[in-house]
Amino acid sequence: MSEEPAVPSGRPVTRRVLLIGGSVAVAGGVAAYLSYGGKQPDASKSTAAPLTAPVRRQDLADERTFRGTLDYGPTTPVADVLPGVLTGMASVGTKVDRGQALFRVNDKPVVLLFGTLPMWRDLSAGCIGNDVSQLTRNLIALRLLSGAPTRKFSDAVETAVKTWQHHLGLPRTGKVLRGQFMVSNNAVRVDRQRAIIGAAAPGPVLDVTGIARAADIQLTAVDANLAVAGTAVTVVLPTGDTVPGTISQVISGTSATGEDVYNLAVGIPDQAKIRTLPESSVSVQFTLSVRKDVLTVPVLALLALADGGYGVEVLSGGQRHTVPVVVGLTAGATVEVSATGLSEGMQVVIPQ
Repeated sequence: MSEEPAVPSGRPVTRRVLLIGGSVAVAGGVAAYLSYGGKQPDASKSTAAPLTAPVRRQDLADERTFRGTLDYGPTTPVADVLPGVLTGMASVGTKVDRGQALFRVNDKPVVLLFGTLPMWRDLSAGCIGNDVSQLTRNLIALRLLSGAPTRKFSDAVETAVKTWQHHLGLPRTGKVLRGQFMVSNNAVRVDRQRAIIGAAAPGPVLDVTGIARAADIQLTAVDANLAVAGTAVTVVLPTGDTVPGTISQVISGTSATGEDVYNLAVGIPDQAKIRTLPESSVSVQFTLSVRKDVLTVPVLALLALADGGYGVEVLSGGQRHTVPVVVGLTAGATVEVSATGLSEGMQVVIPQ
């Protein structure tokens, strides 16, 4: 990861000191030259053209850029809770949608449903609760139940469950066993198989991710203030193209050295631009502040003035004069300046 430099308070001072030191050295050389009957050189007749840069008017953004990886976001483990033998698993890279099997235990499917509440009990006629409401929303989405979601496991719900079990090849009991389905917010992609066919259940089976491509980055405690879900960022792709992104997930943890770290998943809405790209490195840019329509000069043009503050040396009509400036936002090699008598298009000297 990299961070844009702040206003270089040390470099202009050093540059000025070097110029003064250089003048002292030149003065000594001139004295020695005159002692031998030489003439003092006329600096005004020097033909070397100074290096200059124009004063520009532009928008300036303070950004921090971090290296990341284009993949599918963080993984989530999936574990079986039913007793038996693992007889099948979805392949790595497979997309598993609502109502489809993630794996099989005793040759019976454990299917994916959408929601946020893990299944914590068996569901059957007479049950009431948010888990029943979640089940009925899925049955409606699978076109097995009509009407609105309900918190009560009614006769209609039991009939829908029996139809669902028939489609899955399960006994038509009308009762949903704990562990017969797994819950996720959306469809998932199988990232890793953690078990082997024939292994005794229960236990870890799969690691899954979301199906959308995302950028993953890691921040240290120094940049913890940037680890905020919902923050808008810009993702620079390996092709050089940029796409907007948003921090969708922040997971805090500890590095191998014991340092606090923050793993960020950056959602990218424009999936069309990244769908065919391989897993690769990307850059993620955070814009901390923006200054609109300001005068700017190269940072290297700044001079530390003897009485404090900064200035720039303006070249006009072959003559140089120093203009004190107020320094604002610095972004990379460019700095915002404001000063009386300084305008767009003027040439400022870059000290050598």
